[in-house]
Amino acid sequence: MKGANNNTITIIVTYILAVVYCLLFLNSIIKIKILGKFGKDAHVARLFFICLSSQVFLDTLFYSLLPSSNSSQIISILLLQLPSSLNMFTYSLLFLQTLDYTFKTHLQLGSTFKRDKRRLQFHKYTYIGVITIMIAYVLVELTFFIIILIYPNQQDVFMLQLASITLVFVVSYGGIIVYQVIYFSGTPFKSTTEQLKMKRLLWVFSLWTLCQIPKPILSLAKINIIPDPDNIPNDQDLKQAVCIFILQIMTEVMPFLLSMEGNFLSIFTTAFKVQDIDNSMSEGLHQVIQTQIVSEQELLNHIAHEGTEDHEYQVQFTKVKLVSTEIARQIQILQDIKIVVTPEDVQKGLHTP
Repeated sequence: MKGANNNTITIIVTYILAVVYCLLFLNSIIKIKILGKFGKDAHVARLFFICLSSQVFLDTLFYSLLPSSNSSQIISILLLQLPSSLNMFTYSLLFLQTLDYTFKTHLQLGSTFKRDKRRLQFHKYTYIGVITIMIAYVLVELTFFIIILIYPNQQDVFMLQLASITLVFVVSYGGIIVYQVIYFSGTPFKSTTEQLKMKRLLWVFSLWTLCQIPKPILSLAKINIIPDPDNIPNDQDLKQAVCIFILQIMTEVMPFLLSMEGNFLSIFTTAFKVQDIDNSMSEGLHQVIQTQIVSEQELLNHIAHEGTEDHEYQVQFTKVKLVSTEIARQIQILQDIKIVVTPEDVQKGLHTP
């Protein structure tokens, strides 16, 4: 360090945080075996866990090296910004996983073709947009590192810009998920298992979202959140140490711990399943099937009435095929959760007024 000083509390807290992050990293190493049990389509979840473990490792290095080095404020910012940048990348992956599950866990109503098309387009373009944003964010961070090294006096301005960008991302991600939850609020889940998956994922995402807000707000308020024992006045040592410790526990350690819990990681495994505790889910599925069967019959009647000569016939015929495929899929879902669909059910649906 830059000579002797009395800021021992900040130094001690920094080492304590290093130990906390080290324990988190060891926990992630222990939990890494669960990745082998993830489903084949859980690519985003795997990448999320890997990025989370990498971020914890970088945080461990930062808090371990900072007190014992002759680091300047610039080096401290660069060391801190590496895990912070990865944190935004990790949060973006969690957002994509949550967005994906809002589609996967709910039934897709085959009778509303235009709405389904818009929904799939929204899903696709959101994915493309987030990936583009993540690439742009990495480029911005690289620019930040270069500017800080070449023009140290510009660090405050660029930190404010990064804080603003981060806050916009967090608000946007949170708003999109809220929109999706409201959009699917009237659509039944495929099963109680899928409902529990969505509930756990939303809880973790909500906590992450709330925990992303304090740091950029403090940065915009020009409040120092970087532990720097060499440049802190002695009379501010205790206040700085307590604030940094509470901030890190609330904004990083808590969401990290929750993300590494077996109850959360297990939702991505192929073996995760809960027993349906009531018949509300099956009733919802039956109702959807009845609606789709009626829709198919209406389309067949339309074809019979309009004939088969024009282009409209081809369009309607394609719709009928899509509806039939969707009905078969919904029946398979019911059978998977031990609910039998009899021919009488189908006939009942066909004669529903």
